[in-house]
Amino acid sequence: MGHSNSVGRISGGGERGSPCPCARGALQIVVGVAVNGAILLAAGSIAVFLQRRPVWLRWQKWVTGTLLGTIGVKLAIDAPSPAAAT
Repeated sequence: MGHSNSVGRISGGGERGSPCPCARGALQIVVGVAVNGAILLAAGSIAVFLQRRPVWLRWQKWVTGTLLGTIGVKLAIDAPSPAAAT
């Protein structure tokens, strides 16, 4: 009884035009670097914006603190009770 051993196979599956795994990995790296770069630029722009406007900075700190405090209280209230020892 013969069977095909395709576990661990690295090829693209035999279809014509299918990208090799290294190309997919390279594409994932390129997309990841681009997204991280965009996040970095956005964070820098927001930091400069807030640095130049102290009122906005105070507002941002207040809103962020309120949201984090609310999440902390919600997590403390919704915490599951410990399991009973058997």
